[in-house]
Amino acid sequence: MPTALIADDEEAPRAQLLMALRGAWPGLRVVQECANGVDAWDAFLEHEPAVCFLDVRMPGLTGIEVAQRIGARAQVVFVTAHGDHALAAFDAGAVDYVLKPAPLEVIQAGIGKEVRLVRVADVVYFESDSRYTRVVYREAGVDAEVLIRTPLKELIAQLDAARFWQIHRAVIVNQRCIASAVRIDEGNMVLTLRGRSEKLPVSRHFQGLFRGQ
Repeated sequence: MPTALIADDEEAPRAQLLMALRGAWPGLRVVQECANGVDAWDAFLEHEPAVCFLDVRMPGLTGIEVAQRIGARAQVVFVTAHGDHALAAFDAGAVDYVLKPAPLEVIQAGIGKEVRLVRVADVVYFESDSRYTRVVYREAGVDAEVLIRTPLKELIAQLDAARFWQIHRAVIVNQRCIASAVRIDEGNMVLTLRGRSEKLPVSRHFQGLFRGQ
């Protein structure tokens, strides 16, 4: 079974690439995901994957620098938001490069015969159950919500990771709308939102986002 390494300092593009690889190359086994170039190089030495998907711009070591260290020991594919990095990628020995998709800007929700367009920038949070994802947003000072069929695991790969944080298996929140994180006890935490009364649960896995609390 061929093996691969994914390195990108942004969580959403990593998740999106992993999902795409699972669909296009079911036999590929991703041995590790890394968020910086230093960890990517260390993971390469540990696992010696056959293919490395590297973001060009990463902290620690850039993708170009990691590829230069890898040399001919693996196939390297660069993942970048900037097409002008292509020449540098090929100079570093890349076999190909993939352009990152732009973050999702608009959500379409069907309401009867109407298709409502919701700007992602207006979304306060997303909350999913087994059938639908609830999109809670504020537009022109008015609170509203719609239901869409897109599951949360697909949305997280399309959203700007710097703006939207997953805080629970079923909840993604716009970090600009967070007022505070309140620790209830050792294992439980909730978020309060600016101008809203509801509180959103933060599962243990995501409580590290709020270390200052």
